[in-house]
Amino acid sequence: MLELEVVTGTGELRHCSETTDQDLFEAVLAGLGQYGIITKATVRLHKAPEHVRGHELAYTASTDFFQDFRTLLGRAEVTEIYGDWWRPGEQGEVHHLNAFTFHSAANPPDDAHLLRDLTSAPDEAEVTENDFLAHVTRIDVAVEQLRELLDWDNLAKPWLTLWLPETTVEQYVTEAVQALTPRDVGAGGFVLLYAHRRSRLTRPSLRLPADDGSDWVYLFTVMTAGPAGAGPEFANEMLNRNRRLYDQARALGGTRYPIESVAFAQADWEDHYGDRWSHLRALKDKVDPARILTPGPGVFGPVD
Repeated sequence: MLELEVVTGTGELRHCSETTDQDLFEAVLAGLGQYGIITKATVRLHKAPEHVRGHELAYTASTDFFQDFRTLLGRAEVTEIYGDWWRPGEQGEVHHLNAFTFHSAANPPDDAHLLRDLTSAPDEAEVTENDFLAHVTRIDVAVEQLRELLDWDNLAKPWLTLWLPETTVEQYVTEAVQALTPRDVGAGGFVLLYAHRRSRLTRPSLRLPADDGSDWVYLFTVMTAGPAGAGPEFANEMLNRNRRLYDQARALGGTRYPIESVAFAQADWEDHYGDRWSHLRALKDKVDPARILTPGPGVFGPVD
């Protein structure tokens, strides 16, 4: 991100970057809409790859899943990697590992080389080939299918998303997935685990787990969707579940990625932002004193 054009809560149009109005720039990015409405963004572009080779592997043992996940991360030969679970608890625990390698037509990847020395044999992988645009828009296609099949837009979606450190991710995810039921996921939901390099996540308002010596942090998300016609009782049940899973993650060094549904009191927000809290509150008082921007999460509460 190079520069932002932002409208603050006082109605002021401001341009900010790492060298101009940096406090506002860093607060707006990962800022939950608390400091301004982004009306323009200047970003750096890179040439897109031509093709994407995908490999999907299935596991019944979480230890094998995590061992191969870490092996592929450590070799850094694939471009994108994540895990997923579909309706846990319904037909046994099946862990899916998805690895994608971006490449040109002239230099396709060697499947056997990429998947060497894993607990799962290379010939057990489901292999796909796509062009880059089809790969990056595949979620849009999937959501359109869910809209047609399940009335997706009208399903309740009390999602939970957490950052987890390397030291406890395997313990937490294994225990959480084992405890989930088909009701937790719903008719059209799923569970995902992504890995990200800590060194690439540099915005201070994005609160990551404390540094544990690894450059990897993990994003775990329970994307509940449904069931159809779910009422307040279901929503309250899932909100209580989310709070319970958040508290368990916090005890293991995890943090919240607050784009989802966890009930937070003022003390929770102060704990979430830690030593950045006083600075962010003072900036909020300056750029949005009437608290008109994104009041829903209750980050800073009403005007004093």
